[in-house]
Amino acid sequence: MTDQDEFSNPFPAESWEHFAVFRESFLTAHFNPTDADAFRRIGRLAYLLTLSGDQPASESQGSRLSKDLRGAARDLRWLQGFLQDVGRQHEEAELAASEAALSRRAAEVAVRIGAFALELEVVLGAGA
Repeated sequence: MTDQDEFSNPFPAESWEHFAVFRESFLTAHFNPTDADAFRRIGRLAYLLTLSGDQPASESQGSRLSKDLRGAARDLRWLQGFLQDVGRQHEEAELAASEAALSRRAAEVAVRIGAFALELEVVLGAGA
C-alpha cells in the first residue's frame, strides 16, 4: 500500500465539491441538522452558479493551478488553526481519555498541515 492509498479520501473524487462553500466544522458547530442541510443546499447552489458564469482571466494571479494552490494554502492555514484549537481542548477541559487522545492527535496533525501550507506558500512565493 502506498502513502497515497493509505491516506486516500474515502469519498468519490468529485464529492469535495459538495462541501466547497461552507465548512462542515462551521455548520455542525452552529446549526441544528435541518438548518445545516439547508445551508449545504444553498452552498451547492452558490457553487454551481459560480461555475456557470464566465470568470474574467487574471494574468496577474498566475495560472489556474497557482490560484488553486494559493486557495488551498489559505484553507490549510484555517484548518491548522481550527485543529490547534481542538488540540488545546484536552488542556482546557476535563475530557474522557479517548477524547483527550483525539485532542492531542488534532494538535499533532495541525503541525503537519501547517508544514504543508508553508511548503505551498514558499513554492508559490509571496502573497500565497
